[in-house]
Amino acid sequence: MSPTPLFRANFEHDVHLLLRDRKQLAMQVLLVRSLQIPVQDADEKLHQRLAEIAQKIRDVGKPDLDDDAVSLADFLANLAREFRRYVEGFTKKWKLQKHSPELIQIRQFMREVRCLRLKLSSRPQEELQWLGEIFTWLVNIAETIYAPVLRGSISSGLALRLCTLPVPARELTGETRFVGDKIACRAADVAIKFPLQHFCDNHFCHLPFTMFHEVFVHGPQAWDTNGCRIIIGEHCALREGFVDAAACAVLQAALDEKSLPRMLEPFFEAVRFGIGEAHRIRSEGPGSSKGPEADEHERMIRKFRKVGRTAYEKLAGKKPCAMQLALCLNLLELSDKHEGGRLIARLNQAIDRPKPPAGKNVRDSSADWLDKLCDAASAYDLPRVRDLVRQWLPEEGTPSI
Repeated sequence: MSPTPLFRANFEHDVHLLLRDRKQLAMQVLLVRSLQIPVQDADEKLHQRLAEIAQKIRDVGKPDLDDDAVSLADFLANLAREFRRYVEGFTKKWKLQKHSPELIQIRQFMREVRCLRLKLSSRPQEELQWLGEIFTWLVNIAETIYAPVLRGSISSGLALRLCTLPVPARELTGETRFVGDKIACRAADVAIKFPLQHFCDNHFCHLPFTMFHEVFVHGPQAWDTNGCRIIIGEHCALREGFVDAAACAVLQAALDEKSLPRMLEPFFEAVRFGIGEAHRIRSEGPGSSKGPEADEHERMIRKFRKVGRTAYEKLAGKKPCAMQLALCLNLLELSDKHEGGRLIARLNQAIDRPKPPAGKNVRDSSADWLDKLCDAASAYDLPRVRDLVRQWLPEEGTPSI
């Protein structure tokens, strides 16, 4: 008999999308897979034409979205049938040939629609299965990484439940809540909030990291808390910056094996880029600049995240144990978001301490502390890491940045 998994993915209960939402999500994902990601490097003219085609498809599908008498399978059948009437018009308008890229991508869209319709005949919620497969893949990655440090835990494991929620916003976001969580059996609800009306190729490619951040960072956080864990908040430089950077490194390393779920497999390079971009946006925002229009609250969040991320990157450049240390620190119970910030400040102080001059045997207590901390993390000695952190964690009121 195989052992009980330490981390368990549950997505069968994920029934938070109404029929209208399911139709819209299915249509948007089909458009992303056929008319957007395959031509990301195309010229502007082709992008504009495919965007016009995609908008026509959305317009064609709009009447059936709110009709609950129309099943998802019938919605897709109607969508394909009605859209065919417009293909000839596009062909004449742009003088397309049989092998024009516009027609190639239209045919791919039709194939994707037909394939999903056939699968729905035997699996009524097939259009959501890919989310569960990605979620399970990510949970398995996190379990493999955390298993050495959680070996011997008194908890029976962590149940991670996926919740997909529609939102009117333009950004894809995630949120974790601790529901039914206790020390004997950890539990976390991972909500992924889909901008259904605006869903595009960037959202699709950012999805793995958006989901993995919740699974890897927040799912196991404060593991040994006595009772139900609490949400620390977005300003925690430790979890939202330092551990988040470790999550990105872990997921990118897992991608090197190209063991992607079937929904992501055709888009390996786009997904690889999307993971790094989603991680960067968390601490820097969209684009390379941070304009004055950015909200002050959002700027502060990104400031804390970047401090934590930079600390991880500096440590990873000096010590091979950065990832193990991130795991151990994430499992510690912190009293509040400021304690995580003070811990990162202490780490930065130790990391940035200059080396003594050559030939000088100068004892450096900060460097000694960091070396001991890294040794303990390398051995996955969580009690030792906890003791070292408590010895050096600054008192309340010490600046954290």
